Amino acid sequence: MKCGHTSTTYNAFMYLSLPIPNSKAGVCSLDDCMKDFTKEEILDGDDAWHCPICKKARKATKQLSISRMPHVLIIHLKRFSSNGMWRDKINTLVKFSSMIDLTTYGPKLDGPLAENKLPIIAESTPPFRYSLYAVANHYGSLTSGHYTAFVGDTDNQHWSKFDDSKATPMDPNQVVVCSKS
Repeated sequence: MKCGHTSTTYNAFMYLSLPIPNSKAGVCSLDDCMKDFTKEEILDGDDAWHCPICKKARKATKQLSISRMPHVLIIHLKRFSSNGMWRDKINTLVKFSSMIDLTTYGPKLDGPLAENKLPIIAESTPPFRYSLYAVANHYGSLTSGHYTAFVGDTDNQHWSKFDDSKATPMDPNQVVVCSKS
Protein backbone atom coordinates (compact mmCIF):
# COMPACT_ATOMS: atom_id res chain seq x y z
CA MET A 1 0.00 0.00 0.00
CA LYS A 2 3.04 2.27 0.36
CA CYS A 3 5.35 1.49 -2.56
CA GLY A 4 2.65 0.57 -5.09
CA HIS A 5 4.28 -2.75 -6.04
CA THR A 6 1.90 -5.59 -6.90
CA SER A 7 2.46 -9.31 -7.01
CA THR A 8 0.34 -11.99 -8.66
CA THR A 9 0.52 -15.66 -7.78
CA TYR A 10 -1.36 -18.40 -9.62
CA ASN A 11 -2.41 -21.58 -7.81
CA ALA A 12 -4.21 -24.48 -9.45
CA PHE A 13 -7.20 -25.81 -7.52
CA MET A 14 -9.04 -29.09 -7.55
CA TYR A 15 -12.00 -27.70 -5.63
CA LEU A 16 -13.08 -24.27 -4.47
CA SER A 17 -12.89 -24.14 -0.67
CA LEU A 18 -15.26 -21.38 0.44
CA PRO A 19 -15.59 -19.74 3.85
CA ILE A 20 -19.05 -19.44 5.38
CA PRO A 21 -19.63 -15.82 6.44
CA ASN A 22 -21.15 -15.00 9.82
CA SER A 23 -24.90 -14.81 9.57
CA LYS A 24 -27.17 -13.66 12.39
CA ALA A 25 -30.08 -15.44 10.71
CA GLY A 26 -28.14 -18.72 10.52
CA VAL A 27 -28.65 -18.75 6.74
CA CYS A 28 -26.53 -17.47 3.87
CA SER A 29 -26.30 -18.03 0.13
CA LEU A 30 -23.57 -19.53 -2.00
CA ASP A 31 -23.17 -16.03 -3.43
CA ASP A 32 -22.43 -14.75 0.12
CA CYS A 33 -19.70 -17.40 0.40
CA MET A 34 -18.21 -16.37 -2.95
CA LYS A 35 -18.24 -12.68 -1.94
CA ASP A 36 -16.45 -13.56 1.30
CA PHE A 37 -13.90 -15.66 -0.62
CA THR A 38 -13.09 -12.85 -3.09
CA LYS A 39 -13.24 -9.84 -0.74
CA GLU A 40 -10.16 -7.67 -0.32
CA GLU A 41 -8.34 -8.10 2.98
CA ILE A 42 -5.68 -6.01 4.69
CA LEU A 43 -2.37 -7.68 5.61
CA ASP A 44 -0.73 -5.86 8.52
CA GLY A 45 1.21 -6.50 11.74
CA ASP A 46 2.26 -10.15 11.99
CA ASP A 47 0.51 -10.81 8.65
CA ALA A 48 2.24 -7.94 6.79
CA TRP A 49 3.51 -8.69 3.28
CA HIS A 50 7.26 -8.83 2.72
CA CYS A 51 7.79 -6.60 -0.34
CA PRO A 52 10.56 -7.89 -2.64
CA ILE A 53 11.24 -4.33 -3.85
CA CYS A 54 11.38 -2.50 -0.47
CA LYS A 55 12.77 -5.56 1.34
CA LYS A 56 10.49 -4.67 4.29
CA ALA A 57 7.29 -5.94 5.85
CA ARG A 58 4.56 -3.67 4.47
CA LYS A 59 0.87 -3.15 5.07
CA ALA A 60 -0.78 -4.53 1.93
CA THR A 61 -4.06 -5.67 0.46
CA LYS A 62 -4.75 -9.20 -0.76
CA GLN A 63 -7.60 -10.32 -2.97
CA LEU A 64 -8.34 -13.72 -4.47
CA SER A 65 -9.70 -13.98 -8.00
CA ILE A 66 -10.24 -16.84 -10.40
CA SER A 67 -8.36 -16.69 -13.71
CA ARG A 68 -9.68 -19.95 -15.18
CA MET A 69 -12.83 -21.86 -14.35
CA PRO A 70 -12.90 -25.67 -14.50
CA HIS A 71 -15.30 -27.69 -16.66
CA VAL A 72 -16.50 -29.51 -13.54
CA LEU A 73 -16.53 -27.55 -10.29
CA ILE A 74 -16.46 -29.02 -6.79
CA ILE A 75 -17.34 -26.58 -4.01
CA HIS A 76 -16.20 -27.35 -0.48
CA LEU A 77 -17.75 -25.32 2.34
CA LYS A 78 -15.40 -24.67 5.26
CA ARG A 79 -17.63 -26.01 8.03
CA PHE A 80 -15.01 -26.08 10.78
CA SER A 81 -13.51 -23.02 12.48
CA SER A 82 -10.71 -22.47 15.00
CA ASN A 83 -11.03 -20.22 18.00
CA GLY A 84 -7.69 -20.38 19.78
CA MET A 85 -7.25 -23.95 20.93
CA TRP A 86 -10.94 -24.77 20.30
CA ARG A 87 -12.50 -25.95 17.05
CA ASP A 88 -16.17 -25.73 16.17
CA LYS A 89 -18.55 -26.79 13.42
CA ILE A 90 -20.31 -23.96 11.58
CA ASN A 91 -23.97 -24.97 11.21
CA THR A 92 -25.06 -22.04 9.01
CA LEU A 93 -27.48 -23.19 6.30
CA VAL A 94 -26.04 -22.36 2.86
CA LYS A 95 -28.69 -21.95 0.16
CA PHE A 96 -27.93 -22.45 -3.53
CA SER A 97 -29.79 -22.96 -6.76
CA SER A 98 -29.72 -25.98 -9.06
CA MET A 99 -28.07 -23.76 -11.71
CA ILE A 100 -25.05 -21.98 -10.22
CA ASP A 101 -23.86 -18.95 -12.16
CA LEU A 102 -20.34 -17.86 -11.20
CA THR A 103 -19.78 -15.57 -14.20
CA THR A 104 -19.25 -12.50 -11.98
CA TYR A 105 -16.42 -14.33 -10.15
CA GLY A 106 -14.67 -15.76 -13.21
CA PRO A 107 -12.12 -14.17 -15.52
CA LYS A 108 -13.13 -11.16 -17.59
CA LEU A 109 -12.16 -10.99 -21.25
CA ASP A 110 -11.19 -7.33 -20.81
CA GLY A 111 -9.14 -7.85 -17.62
CA PRO A 112 -5.84 -9.65 -16.95
CA LEU A 113 -6.49 -12.13 -19.77
CA ALA A 114 -6.41 -9.36 -22.34
CA GLU A 115 -3.49 -7.57 -20.65
CA ASN A 116 -1.38 -10.76 -20.36
CA LYS A 117 -2.49 -12.00 -23.79
CA LEU A 118 -3.53 -15.35 -22.35
CA PRO A 119 -5.22 -17.63 -24.87
CA ILE A 120 -9.01 -17.46 -25.06
CA ILE A 121 -10.20 -20.95 -24.10
CA ALA A 122 -13.36 -22.41 -22.57
CA GLU A 123 -11.95 -22.12 -19.04
CA SER A 124 -11.53 -18.36 -19.49
CA THR A 125 -14.58 -17.52 -21.62
CA PRO A 126 -17.80 -16.52 -19.83
CA PRO A 127 -20.48 -17.44 -18.95
CA PHE A 128 -19.53 -19.82 -16.14
CA ARG A 129 -22.66 -21.78 -15.25
CA TYR A 130 -22.76 -25.09 -13.43
CA SER A 131 -25.63 -27.54 -12.95
CA LEU A 132 -25.89 -29.01 -9.48
CA TYR A 133 -25.84 -32.78 -9.54
CA ALA A 134 -24.68 -33.87 -6.09
CA VAL A 135 -24.44 -32.68 -2.49
CA ALA A 136 -22.39 -34.36 0.25
CA ASN A 137 -23.74 -33.81 3.77
CA HIS A 138 -22.16 -34.11 7.20
CA TYR A 139 -24.44 -34.57 10.19
CA GLY A 140 -22.99 -34.33 13.66
CA SER A 141 -20.17 -32.54 15.40
CA LEU A 142 -16.45 -32.11 15.04
CA THR A 143 -15.73 -35.31 16.95
CA SER A 144 -18.39 -37.57 15.47
CA GLY A 145 -20.87 -37.62 12.66
CA HIS A 146 -22.29 -39.27 9.61
CA TYR A 147 -22.02 -38.56 5.89
CA THR A 148 -24.74 -38.94 3.27
CA ALA A 149 -24.99 -37.82 -0.36
CA PHE A 150 -27.83 -36.50 -2.50
CA VAL A 151 -27.38 -37.21 -6.22
CA GLY A 152 -29.61 -36.07 -9.07
CA ASP A 153 -30.06 -37.43 -12.56
CA THR A 154 -29.02 -35.44 -15.62
CA ASP A 155 -32.17 -33.29 -15.66
CA ASN A 156 -32.36 -32.98 -11.84
CA GLN A 157 -35.92 -34.32 -11.82
CA HIS A 158 -35.09 -37.44 -9.80
CA TRP A 159 -32.83 -37.38 -6.77
CA SER A 160 -31.57 -40.21 -4.57
CA LYS A 161 -30.19 -40.22 -1.05
CA PHE A 162 -27.15 -42.43 -0.53
CA ASP A 163 -26.66 -43.52 3.07
CA ASP A 164 -24.02 -46.17 3.77
CA SER A 165 -25.32 -49.30 2.05
CA LYS A 166 -28.66 -48.07 0.69
CA ALA A 167 -29.97 -45.63 -1.88
CA THR A 168 -33.50 -44.29 -1.65
CA PRO A 169 -35.46 -41.95 -3.92
CA MET A 170 -36.02 -38.52 -2.41
CA ASP A 171 -38.10 -35.46 -3.09
CA PRO A 172 -35.99 -32.88 -5.00
CA ASN A 173 -37.28 -30.23 -2.55
CA GLN A 174 -35.35 -31.97 0.24
CA VAL A 175 -32.10 -30.90 -1.43
CA VAL A 176 -31.45 -27.46 0.08
CA VAL A 177 -31.98 -25.38 -3.02
CA CYS A 178 -33.54 -21.95 -3.42
CA SER A 179 -34.87 -20.42 -6.61
CA LYS A 180 -32.20 -17.68 -6.71
CA SER A 181 -28.59 -17.96 -5.59
